Amino acid sequence: MVLRMRSLAAFVAVLFLMAMAVMPAAAQGAPATISGQIIDVKSALPIAGATVIASRGHNRAGSTHTDSSGHYTLPGVAPGVYTLTVSASGFQSAITQDIVVTAGSVVTTNTTLVAVSSSTDNLQTIGRVRTSVAASLASATTITQSLDINGLISTGQLRVADQLRTLPAVNESTSSSPGDDVTVNLRAFGSTETATLLDGRPIGPLGVLNPEGGFNYAGTPISGLSTVDVTYGSGAQGVYGSDTIGGAINFVTLSPTAQPHFSFVQQYGGFNHTATGISATGTADRLGYVFATGVSGEEGSFNGQPVFQGARPNNPAATSVSPNANCINNSLNLPDVSPCNDAVNTYAVGQNTRNSSILGKIRYDLSPVTSLTGTVFSGGHLADSTGNGDNDFLPYNTRLAKVVTTTPTCTVSPGVPGFEVITQNNGSGLASGLTTGCLTAQQFAAATSGPDGGGSGRSRSSSDRDYDLHFATQYGINNISADAYIDNYWYSKNSAQAGGIDAFGNFLGTPDFTDFYNTKGYLISDDVVTGNNDLGFGYSLINQLQSGNQLVATGNAGNGAATFAFAPDFPSAYFSEGSGFIRDSYTANRYLSLFANGWLKRSSVTQKTTFDPRVSALVRPTGRDVFRLSFGRSDGPPSPNLKSTGQVFAADPGASLTTVSCLPGGNTIASGGNPNLTSEAANDFEAGYGHRFKDDSNVQLSAYVTSVSNQLISGSEPLLQYGLNNVTFDSTILSHYLLALQQQCGVVPGSTFADIYKYLGIGNTFNIGHELARGLEFSGRERINRRLYIDYGYYIESIQQSGISDAILANNATLINGGQVASIPLHQGTISVDFAPGPWEFRVDNYYTEQNNPLNRPSYWYSNAFISYALKHGRTILTLGGTNVFNQAAQYYGYIGQGTFTRYNPVFATVNGVNAANGLQEYVNGISSNEEFGITPAQITLTLSERI
Repeated sequence: MVLRMRSLAAFVAVLFLMAMAVMPAAAQGAPATISGQIIDVKSALPIAGATVIASRGHNRAGSTHTDSSGHYTLPGVAPGVYTLTVSASGFQSAITQDIVVTAGSVVTTNTTLVAVSSSTDNLQTIGRVRTSVAASLASATTITQSLDINGLISTGQLRVADQLRTLPAVNESTSSSPGDDVTVNLRAFGSTETATLLDGRPIGPLGVLNPEGGFNYAGTPISGLSTVDVTYGSGAQGVYGSDTIGGAINFVTLSPTAQPHFSFVQQYGGFNHTATGISATGTADRLGYVFATGVSGEEGSFNGQPVFQGARPNNPAATSVSPNANCINNSLNLPDVSPCNDAVNTYAVGQNTRNSSILGKIRYDLSPVTSLTGTVFSGGHLADSTGNGDNDFLPYNTRLAKVVTTTPTCTVSPGVPGFEVITQNNGSGLASGLTTGCLTAQQFAAATSGPDGGGSGRSRSSSDRDYDLHFATQYGINNISADAYIDNYWYSKNSAQAGGIDAFGNFLGTPDFTDFYNTKGYLISDDVVTGNNDLGFGYSLINQLQSGNQLVATGNAGNGAATFAFAPDFPSAYFSEGSGFIRDSYTANRYLSLFANGWLKRSSVTQKTTFDPRVSALVRPTGRDVFRLSFGRSDGPPSPNLKSTGQVFAADPGASLTTVSCLPGGNTIASGGNPNLTSEAANDFEAGYGHRFKDDSNVQLSAYVTSVSNQLISGSEPLLQYGLNNVTFDSTILSHYLLALQQQCGVVPGSTFADIYKYLGIGNTFNIGHELARGLEFSGRERINRRLYIDYGYYIESIQQSGISDAILANNATLINGGQVASIPLHQGTISVDFAPGPWEFRVDNYYTEQNNPLNRPSYWYSNAFISYALKHGRTILTLGGTNVFNQAAQYYGYIGQGTFTRYNPVFATVNGVNAANGLQEYVNGISSNEEFGITPAQITLTLSERI
């Protein structure tokens, strides 16, 4: 910590010296001109009729409107520092700050606007960071989507993740609960191949296939954000040149506004949903400021009531006295369905979830051309895991299908085989206290099906704390900036209580761990602006320390008390990357613009240097048409811990072990390292066309092809093949697997650990295979009249893998050479209607997703909607909103074995002798759990928004 603060202090000192060196006297001289173009960030189409206002402090210096090609000119501007405010019908207003104008100069300032998803959004002005010519053109050459923060608030959504999944080529992995973990991938390349940015800076775990599986989007609160930009493919470099194959999701925070603004939001809804947010922005003399904070949460469908876990997961450890472990383990080694066992498997289940955030930002103008900005952001997520993520359910027909494949152990009546169970247990642990019975397969399935949770008292949390210092100045035609930031991200899971309590008061549950990702980044750059050309260059450095600690059981002390010790959750590792870059933006004329950049990157993980170029062209034959073509290359270095070698530690999954595979090597208990891993490499081609009709009516067509070589693939190899001597086992892990395999796979009572080694595997990672992604997006808006418009979209997302060896396919069922990748729907669609008569507004958004989706369910659709009324000239808005308003595809649980059929490769089928025609058979044969998830049930919220 001391070293970190010294590094930051040294960087601040450098910034101070730079500021003193470049601080000029107040500018005087001949009038200047501000000009540029206003562009729709999504379609790259020019926006005609936009209002452009230049302000100096609180005083308006001039205003104008854009012409049919989106261009504007503000002549006769006195030297100084200006703020540009741009507004247009159908778009969010935007602010561009710190526009430095020198005597007699012509300053080009291009700005991109984001189309609104509702009419009331026109009432809000959003503070944005300064946009250079190059940055505006760069964003216009990419395939980009932007989330409307007001739309999330209007429909009562707790987190950004709930709306992200509605965008094209955005795939989320989560469950049916409102507060479960959420990972996101773009274009189906995997959650660790999608970068997460905060104001363009990488945050969260870095490296492909990192231990966390990517950033946890469950903790993505809404307060303090101006927008969320989703950029696809190699164009998603951000400020620091992020490594990404699929793209990047950038959380853009509020920035100071020229005039003071204050907003307050209070929301109430079903399931005890509450949300509160406040924000204040403004400028006082040389000081610009932002303060925003918010908290939101709900109880969900389960609010702490006792729930009997009918699938009898039997979570407490063998030495637990509360609950009584004698109701789980018995000397006869028989399944226990007694009232004693019922009590052990009954505990309180809750879905409480809470998101919170706080943002503070101060910009101080050291001179008319020099500013220093400091930003602090903290966001966190806390959830009750008993109902968020652990609300699995083993249906009767799934359980029965499994039971009939096991060997009967008794006879119910002549000719009727059955299964012997404990029907009465007095909890003494003595054989004399047990009564047995024989149940038919149907009776046995009924007695051992139902909720299948991970144990009582479980919780999970994540947090991101970010500190940034940004320096900007102008010296002649040079626009110099320097940036330094520290980002601390952690993810924690606590299942200590799930294992029960021993006689000495020790909590016995696992897993209990916290993983840390501590990042430091530095950047210095210069943009040389000369008329219609902007040449930029610079260097960035990113360092991240990845580590994790877990509490593991080590045995028993002499008095019988359980003993614990901290152990690494994964091998600590260091990720570092230095990048030099150069970029150029050239506007030949109003018909043609060109953009090019190149990143030269050196990775500490691979010890190799790579070059990532991107070139783009925008062609506007008319003011209503635009064509764009882009080619780019990007790399994805592996997570550093994947290259670690040495002894592998197999931690006890404890309460997380609810289902197991009955196939050889089907249960991955740890991950090994591969020192030969190198970066993935992707070539990315994009093309697009946009046409604007009258007003804001438009149509857009975008297509992409991305080819990935040296793809990083995680696979599993059998434990015995990997070598027992290369693995260190937690003291209780084999006991837990033995019990689960006996209950679910028919492993006979009395079996030893050696008998279950064949079911266990060790994960590893390889640079094998090739991936080809292709996609098409057709979208637009049709304005019927000034009060009514329709938004629509249709999306195709195709992705295939090839070149995977038979050795990998044999142990990994759903890896397939050719064919659509599992859990990626080929088709998606949206259609929305917005009607705004006077102060009223009504909007309904309908979303369709085809089968082979991340929820593992058949094709489905759902709708969000709201109706609002504006008072006091739009400063006060009352909104009645709802999510999944028609309760489509709603589920309270994840249903094991009920998911749609998932294709599996023929090599796996041949080697393991399995055959399945549907999802249930895949579960029975151990191919996959085939758990079907759904959307959270319909919820209605009432929101009061006040703006001053």
